[in-house]
Amino acid sequence: MAGSPYASALGRFKALQPTLLTKDAVSALARAKDLSDILKLLEPTVYGPELVRAGATYRGTAVLEVAINHVFVRRQRLLIEAASFAGKPVMRAYLRRWDIENIGLILSAKAEGRPVSETES
Repeated sequence: MAGSPYASALGRFKALQPTLLTKDAVSALARAKDLSDILKLLEPTVYGPELVRAGATYRGTAVLEVAINHVFVRRQRLLIEAASFAGKPVMRAYLRRWDIENIGLILSAKAEGRPVSETES
């Protein structure tokens, strides 16, 4: 009996699970008083190294946004690589949704005469 074609992908997906924030961590983030508290709570997580790297170039909420985006992109690459041949188009379609949403935010900001930086939060 041959193994499931999804066994490898499932293993990769499960390997990501310990790096996801727990319910307690999310609750603590929701109770955080300010950006500084949020950054401290995220330091011991998978976001920590990205926060350090982003902090070398960016300030304020941009540090958090860049770190989150880097982790998101890295995870999505792993998931696309692990997906079965039939699953890759679904993953790509899901990611395209984010591109479309971001382009919409940029266009609406420009149409309203607001700086694009306002759409980044």
